[in-house]
Amino acid sequence: MRQLLKVWAAIALTHGFVLAAAPAEAADGVVLVGCDLFSRDGPSVAFVQSHGVKAKSKRRRFISGPGFRSAAFEGRDCAEVLSEVVDDGLEFQAMNVFGQDSDLALWFFQD
Repeated sequence: MRQLLKVWAAIALTHGFVLAAAPAEAADGVVLVGCDLFSRDGPSVAFVQSHGVKAKSKRRRFISGPGFRSAAFEGRDCAEVLSEVVDDGLEFQAMNVFGQDSDLALWFFQD
């Protein structure tokens, strides 16, 4: 339950962050990757959100819409998923560490 509350808090915080960090004319698409930094097997993905990311090629994995399945990334190695986001052509914008014990990290990428 604690983890679920952290994820929802992160989503609420990032919603405001994305709106403040990306002006409307520049916000083509965004991907947020939240990672649990102190999970048992090393940093692992807690959640991935994608909004407004368009298909530029068939190999793109973070395309927004009904076909996007964030659960496919949960629990995977954080570095591996971050690498896939960059390989998809998204540009790193910001990173923030938060949580009661600074145990969650959020990466923000823009299309």
